[in-house]
Amino acid sequence: MELYLGPPRTFAQPESETLGDNDEEFVKVRRYDVKLSAGPGRSGDNSAPLSPVAFRTAWMTAAGLIADKCCVLGVQGDSMLPTLSDGDLVLVDERKTTLRDRSVYAFVDVTGDARIKRLERLDDQLLIRSDNPDHAIEIRKPAEANLIRLIGKVVWSGHSWR
Repeated sequence: MELYLGPPRTFAQPESETLGDNDEEFVKVRRYDVKLSAGPGRSGDNSAPLSPVAFRTAWMTAAGLIADKCCVLGVQGDSMLPTLSDGDLVLVDERKTTLRDRSVYAFVDVTGDARIKRLERLDDQLLIRSDNPDHAIEIRKPAEANLIRLIGKVVWSGHSWR
């Protein structure tokens, strides 16, 4: 039992916040059990579907996003610090597979590893950059660069506070 020696307490009832009375207020985006490597690389074979993630329809529309053309994936590693942390979730627009220099992309590297990095074309090479200065820039020569498959551009991230 708690001992309290102050004036009488009153407790305000919090206003209830609903998630929407209809299905049109939120859209569900597919989520997969993929851990995009923010490091040297990790196999993308663990792509089992997980429960979808809900986003406000108005936000998605304003951002020009289409729910069934996006997916939510996890981040693993420290090479994208401070932008992305181990355990974060990212929303990937799968329509955005044309490289825009220095944007963050989810991609499948030549080794088959699912990764997340800043990508930049330099002449006929591809630079793979980490935000964490402790990680070196990687270079893919033309033959290798053409084998990289962009999953899509990262358009949102959710940080995990542990």
